[in-house]
Amino acid sequence: MTRQDAIFEVVSRFKRNEDVLELVTMFGLSAEELLEGGALYEEVKSIEGILDA
Repeated sequence: MTRQDAIFEVVSRFKRNEDVLELVTMFGLSAEELLEGGALYEEVKSIEGILDA
């Protein structure tokens, strides 16, 4: 899985209310990457404690 695949998978999991912790921490994804990938601000804000700067 590439970094881009992980971003799209996290966004998809947000839409299905599924856990995203594993992928976010494994790839060290940032809020900016997730927002650019299509995640909603509220979704990203809900996991801000595990995001890389």
